[in-house]
Amino acid sequence: MSLLRGHLVPGTLGLTLAVWLVFSWPLAPHLRDGIPMSSQNVEKGHARAMVPGDHLQLLYHFELVRDMLSGRIPWFSNVYEFNTGDDAERYRPSAYFAPFSLPYALLAAAGGRALAWNLVGFLSLWLTALATALLAGRFVTSRLAVYGAAFVALLIPFRWVNLLGGSPAGLAMAWVPVTALGADLAVRDGRARGGIVAGLALLLACWSDTQVFFFCTVSFPLWLLLSWIGSARSGKRSIKRLAAALAPILPFLLAAFFYRYLLHEHLSSSGMGRGRSLAEVKLFSPTWRGFWQWAAEGLQSHVYIGWTLPVLLLAGGYALWRNVRRGDSKDLSRFFVFLLCAAAIGDVMILALGVHGPFDGMALKIVRKLLPPYSMVRQTAKIFCLLPTLAALAVALSLEGWRAFAAARPRVSRGAVLVGLLLLAAEMRGQVRPTVCLLDSGQGAYAAVAEDARGRSTPPRALVLPLWPGDSSWASIYEYYAQMHGIRMINGYSPVVRRDYVEQVFRALESVNQGWLTDEQLDHLARMKTGYVLVHENIFPEKVSPFP
Repeated sequence: MSLLRGHLVPGTLGLTLAVWLVFSWPLAPHLRDGIPMSSQNVEKGHARAMVPGDHLQLLYHFELVRDMLSGRIPWFSNVYEFNTGDDAERYRPSAYFAPFSLPYALLAAAGGRALAWNLVGFLSLWLTALATALLAGRFVTSRLAVYGAAFVALLIPFRWVNLLGGSPAGLAMAWVPVTALGADLAVRDGRARGGIVAGLALLLACWSDTQVFFFCTVSFPLWLLLSWIGSARSGKRSIKRLAAALAPILPFLLAAFFYRYLLHEHLSSSGMGRGRSLAEVKLFSPTWRGFWQWAAEGLQSHVYIGWTLPVLLLAGGYALWRNVRRGDSKDLSRFFVFLLCAAAIGDVMILALGVHGPFDGMALKIVRKLLPPYSMVRQTAKIFCLLPTLAALAVALSLEGWRAFAAARPRVSRGAVLVGLLLLAAEMRGQVRPTVCLLDSGQGAYAAVAEDARGRSTPPRALVLPLWPGDSSWASIYEYYAQMHGIRMINGYSPVVRRDYVEQVFRALESVNQGWLTDEQLDHLARMKTGYVLVHENIFPEKVSPFP
């Protein structure tokens, strides 16, 4: 199915727009003043101002790219947080969530932060729908099956959990179907463009989210196998052709693994280089009830598959099997691809349960032994990043088989398919209850610090209270205001915190949270060129304050 001759660009664009408007509502009325912060609304009201969380931290890193492009800060320098007096020490080579941070920077310059953020989220969904449709179109011929696959790829709740929650995985999941498409191009066409597409997708996944990259990499042989079986009738397959087509993937993989090596060096300095213990993984492992638990919260909501999707797959699998029994050779390879997809979906579900999987998580323990990098995965449900593409391809094959099975009554067949897909959409939408974070356009105290520092011709450097060990999402609010007003903070927010920050900053100044600042601590602040203290009096939870 040719992209240039076809209808996939406008078709998937319209489909994505419809799904995005419905699933992200009530985001649409706040496109210019708010960004999504969660897929589960657990408090009264769907829109609240400046709620801390990963969404603000990812927004902060996108804004760093915008500042780099504008020349406000040096390239690859995260100067606004964990800054102890020397901007040069904040040189942090990183991809900064490219490529999505690049269109964000351009859109933010024209339309503001909130609008840019929301449009980038939409673009990632559109890329998913388009790549999935192109992939499905290489396995099936029905237009309904192709668009059905793209539709299903947009519905899986795990995608919305991450996209609306501000996780970079929500954007990075767009590279999963692109990787699978590259594998199919290499297998069926035997041309280098397949390796280039797959390699580029893997590299961009690595830049966007390392765990999505990991699962894309380990699943790549599966996509090759599915395409090899799916192209059984083409007569063009050969190991030599496939090797030549995949050769261009090597430089992309080398670049990705070098990037991962640099990140691992950073993790080693944080004390997390040895991986996650099973005890820690247990805290982040959902249970099997999450597969069908309606309107679940927390980890349980990450693994929802519901009832409609299994019914659609069972009906499609039965139709494919009946077609094979009737001697339809076209559906034989499709049936085997479908079975492999179904088996892969089952494996994903088992591994997503982590230590709560069958036999006390035996599958996870085996995989951690066979693939040591798997020990770095804390949230075992992250493997669900593969589910939308697997489910979409399985549904496409199901719909193709159903069309042939019910060829005598095409209108009834088409109507049943549309009803099934709409029921699936309604069920999945019931699991998504977005919350919107309204963004401030400024903050008076931070602005006063910046103005006073300019009057003294010195860079504004501040300690922001309460002081956290560095891994609290509360500090994402500090990041937002500090970047906006150009303030260098001692504080910061990172899932991985360096030991020297914990010892030399947090432990050394911890008593400040109780209102106690000694002369030695003042000297310590002076050595870090810090001349201001900012206090957020309304975010002193019990963890950092003894006061009621």
